[in-house]
Amino acid sequence: MGERERAETPRERMRRGVAAGLPGEDDRLADLGRDARREPRGDATGDPSGDPGGDARGDESSDPSVAREAVLPSPSALLSLNLPNKLTLARLLLAPVFALLLLAPSHAAHVFSLGLYAALALTDAYDGWLARRTGIVTSFGKFMDPLADKVLISLALIVFLSKGLPFVPAHLVLLIVGREFLVTGLRSLLGYRGVVILPSLLAKLKTVTQNVFVLAAILTIVLRERTGAPIGLGDANPYLLGFLWMTTVLTLLSGFLYFAGNREAIRKIVR
Repeated sequence: MGERERAETPRERMRRGVAAGLPGEDDRLADLGRDARREPRGDATGDPSGDPGGDARGDESSDPSVAREAVLPSPSALLSLNLPNKLTLARLLLAPVFALLLLAPSHAAHVFSLGLYAALALTDAYDGWLARRTGIVTSFGKFMDPLADKVLISLALIVFLSKGLPFVPAHLVLLIVGREFLVTGLRSLLGYRGVVILPSLLAKLKTVTQNVFVLAAILTIVLRERTGAPIGLGDANPYLLGFLWMTTVLTLLSGFLYFAGNREAIRKIVR
């Protein structure tokens, strides 16, 4: 047998293929790159929407402006919030401070809690008016402003209940706080789908009556402390009790209208 044939190297095989018109390694890599660019991006389940839950929301989720407004701002972006949103965020953060002052066994702390609640209630009205006047209404403000109100009202009623105020029955507090949590859950559920529920006129009236009742109840506590009268004893103030009943009716009615007015959107979500 003659001289042994030298083994062909991979590079030589590739060159021979290119010369014969066969696709080389570079061509195959280029084809893979074109296929990757044509494939829609999605999650591991193959959902082209990119939603890990497999819920394709179409134009709603593909709009980057909607995605940016739907999420809460990062800590680095808090300083860039507009003034109405800063007031809303401050009201939400100061709600626990108000509750702690009202719980403290100190007359001075209760007086300060009265002034703090009045200031927070005024900022609630001011930031909404300012946002509408300046035209800087945002999705963050639409969601967080009612949430701050609900947290503040719920904390105040729970503290009143812990103090045993005779004009704050437990069943009325349960109805009001339960309604607030249900509506907050509805807002969150619809907000996930890009639907923002705006407060109705009845809901705004409900918020006003709630704030008036809380201020009147704190003032009653402060006055009883000055006269030395027990806070949790004695007959219930019929005026405050009647006002709380009216507030409860408005609260439940506005909550019912929220669910009734958005029943179609709720049905689409629960299917």
